[in-house]
Amino acid sequence: RLGEIGVVDVPVVKPVTVEVADWRVMLHPEVIEKLREQQAQKLPNETGGILLGIADRTTRSLAIVDMLPAPPDSDVWPTSFIRGS
Repeated sequence: RLGEIGVVDVPVVKPVTVEVADWRVMLHPEVIEKLREQQAQKLPNETGGILLGIADRTTRSLAIVDMLPAPPDSDVWPTSFIRGS
């Protein structure tokens, strides 16, 4: 309803953080698990998934909060990928 106030319980999870080429990359642990599952399903081919998050150029940081698999009509090979062909 309009103007209604409610409580939303948002679980807080410590990200996995790595340094890559002077950038701090923070990944939600569930994203890492999704990436591992995609890799296991697609090997030896590229996964072609999309990472969702935010990039902050000022602090040189990336926060990855989710990932999407490649569209089913994509063409995949071990060394290349064509999205949605």
